Amino acid sequence: MLSPDGRTLLFSSDRAGGAGGHDLYSATMIGGVAQRARPLAGGINTAAQEFDATFLGDGRTVVFARALDFGSAPVRQFIAYEHAGRHDAGHALPAPVNEPGGDSYGAMLDGSRRDMLTYSARRAGGEGLDLYRVRYRMTRP
Repeated sequence: MLSPDGRTLLFSSDRAGGAGGHDLYSATMIGGVAQRARPLAGGINTAAQEFDATFLGDGRTVVFARALDFGSAPVRQFIAYEHAGRHDAGHALPAPVNEPGGDSYGAMLDGSRRDMLTYSARRAGGEGLDLYRVRYRMTRP
């Protein structure tokens, strides 16, 4: 996923050198070419799986999915704020993004308004994965 200004590529990888599992990385884009990728600094990457990340409109705040494992643990959407080049560990987003008994993946932004799209396996309400639109308001702690 590219930052809103197109200068930073954000992605997940299980490459060596991370905190464990899949971690979030960024690479500066110069002339359409990604430069050396580095793990996001701070507490955002953990021994769990971090993936499906996107920047919010400020180009610094990251929304991403986290699961303890890819087998039995629920997948939740988290938000992490950047302070002085380092992202905090993030905190789980409340309902309606994360609902009990379901998994929430793949935050995507609708650049024309303050909506976030996410797909979710909410077992009680549908079959398989369903797409949800969630309105958000940008506030920093």
